[in-house]
Amino acid sequence: NTSRVSVWILEENNTRLVRRHLCEMSQGTDECVVLERKDFPVYFRALETEAFILARDASEHPYTKEFRDAYLKPLSIFSMLDCTIVIDGKAIGVICCENQHSYKDWSTEEVLFIQSLSGYISICYKNHQIGDLLNQVRRRNEDLLDKSDEIEAMNKVLNSLNESLEAT
Repeated sequence: NTSRVSVWILEENNTRLVRRHLCEMSQGTDECVVLERKDFPVYFRALETEAFILARDASEHPYTKEFRDAYLKPLSIFSMLDCTIVIDGKAIGVICCENQHSYKDWSTEEVLFIQSLSGYISICYKNHQIGDLLNQVRRRNEDLLDKSDEIEAMNKVLNSLNESLEAT
């Protein structure tokens, strides 16, 4: 029962938040949106220290009020529930639930559900990282096998040349 849910990923050494996914009830656009740390420093710091941000009145909440003019008012967002996505103890992004046109009192169940989704995204992201690392290891192993084959072929040529030299 919320208007919008989006997933944002921290990029550029945590100086930018880029929206990667947006689900909204009003079938709005899913264009790329980028938020810069320099424009919203309090919010970015909160992502690094808080597990979640529960803002019934997002325009007045200490962590979200800096969004008031540029983001909240234009989109008629009244309430926010944001949950940081964490991997290896570092924030890598955020799930953002936004309620438009009215204030929302977020329930404990909603907070726990969004935290569960955050954990799920963290696991998926970590699995993707592990998959990438495994692919790199496979490629390096293949390269080493190719090099080993090259070295073996060179050894055969050198042994053959040595045998020729010894025979003369």
